[in-house]
Amino acid sequence: MRTFFRRSFLCILLISMLPACDAKPDNSTILQQEDTKKPIAAEASNTPDLAPTQSPVPPMFTPTAAHTPTQPTATSTTSLLTETPSVRDGQIVSLTAIHMLSETEGWGVSGIDVFITGDGGQTWLNVTPPKADGEERFDVYGAFKDPDHAVVLFASIELGSIFSSIAPDVSVWSTVDGGQTWMSSASLNHSIFEGFGTAPCRASFSMVDTQTGWLRVTAWGTAAGAKFSTQFFQTLDGGMTWNVLDTSWCDQAGTCFSNTPGWLSDTVFGNNQTGLQLIDRSNCEACYGSMPAPAYYQTTDGGLTWHLHYLPAPSDNTGLFNQYWACEPSQLNLLTGDSVRLRLACSEKREGQGAVDYLYTSENGGNTWNTHEFPAGAAMSDTVTRMEFFDTDHALLLGRKMWETADGGLTWELMSAVPWEGQFSFADLQNGWAIVKRDDTSILMFTNSGGLEWGRLNPVVIQ
Repeated sequence: MRTFFRRSFLCILLISMLPACDAKPDNSTILQQEDTKKPIAAEASNTPDLAPTQSPVPPMFTPTAAHTPTQPTATSTTSLLTETPSVRDGQIVSLTAIHMLSETEGWGVSGIDVFITGDGGQTWLNVTPPKADGEERFDVYGAFKDPDHAVVLFASIELGSIFSSIAPDVSVWSTVDGGQTWMSSASLNHSIFEGFGTAPCRASFSMVDTQTGWLRVTAWGTAAGAKFSTQFFQTLDGGMTWNVLDTSWCDQAGTCFSNTPGWLSDTVFGNNQTGLQLIDRSNCEACYGSMPAPAYYQTTDGGLTWHLHYLPAPSDNTGLFNQYWACEPSQLNLLTGDSVRLRLACSEKREGQGAVDYLYTSENGGNTWNTHEFPAGAAMSDTVTRMEFFDTDHALLLGRKMWETADGGLTWELMSAVPWEGQFSFADLQNGWAIVKRDDTSILMFTNSGGLEWGRLNPVVIQ
């Protein structure tokens, strides 16, 4: 794919410019909300203009005209060409999701269309997998491991419903050449609807490399009490085949069972055997109170067996779980099989009002945990701010306020503030993108200064 883009695009030179210890960090080392590590950029550069035709390319870019790429051709008789694009050459593309891999290369989704870029998001090529006759599409689930390899699953929506559904005979599309050609897997033939009929469902991929990964398909309903059904699938060949796993769940007493244990979220594998998934009851009122403390499941055998673990209370506040009605883990960053980062958000205080956020870190796969309270102003209780670790020391908090740590979360420094919310994708600590949604319009923003300053892109489609 890299060669393909070198021939297809004139690459643009970008100016080099985003989830620990026992003691609570000294507040004097943490900048408060009104302070910044560097001057916050002027509002004009941080506020997206809603009219695409009125917004020039940000001054940090010096774009040149892009070559029109040669139409890709099939490389295998079993591969299928990308389908006829629904967004035409030269049109502004309204992205709904973005996943950048470097300063120049990345993947994007616009509705039910899949795109790639080779020039930092200025131009996009439609590489949507073929559409089967009669197939309806609503949501796109995918994993984009590098500029060449991706796996994609399409969900549909039934007439009169507002929720997406994943049909039992759904297939997974995979590509090894940046979307020039796609392979369709055999039907998953999942059985998540057995016992309570068709229900809303979602999918989640976790690929540890270009060949090995997992797919979790979950359905849920609340009639006559909360019901959940989950199946795990594994691929060892990049998504061409998916084998269902006969998964079991074990409690702390060692008793194992086969039914789905509750509201699962954030499934991430750190290597070919070790994975974690969190239990988050915040989106499931019927599950409320089902766990005495924040909990997660861990596997060390590739997803065949999951063992329940409880998070300990923070070392500086051992009574935390008695002070709040709800403390939920989220935003799992599994850097390796042993190096884990996650956020614990506590809300609904038992007496009075208030919320608190903690960073949990582990270097031994969750056997022991270190905790740090996020500084005032950096708490993520808004449910919008995202935490992204690039290594054990460096991370960003991404939201209306953007914070950076270089010491594993001991201290955080405020980088900037913006008047919008976005879906962020950072290729490294400096180069990042954000999709800002306003009504039916999406705006693509870019920074090459770690979030200090933002400019707007006008992403267009090329053929």
